[in-house]
Amino acid sequence: MPLYLVVTWAVLALAWSIHAASQAPPPKVPSPGPYVPYRRKKTGEVFPSLFEAQDAACYERLVDCENCPLHGLDEFGCVSFCQTHPGEAALLLGVEPVEKR
Repeated sequence: MPLYLVVTWAVLALAWSIHAASQAPPPKVPSPGPYVPYRRKKTGEVFPSLFEAQDAACYERLVDCENCPLHGLDEFGCVSFCQTHPGEAALLLGVEPVEKR
């Protein structure tokens, strides 16, 4: 391999590592998981899990997926997004985990 290609690759790799190190990681949304009770912030209604909160939000929109805040966030659908990203899903649905006393 020609020396100029090796040097170019090394410079690009160094520039990328400096750029990547300067980027702050996205904030993590703390969540106890999808299988704890969740409370709707506006009404105080309590759901046994995040999936029931997602179902209620779905039926309130009369299954109008285009206007759902979870629409298109996961290639496998909104239930998969709730399973893999419960913190973000809870924020988007306007629910919060119920703290046990």
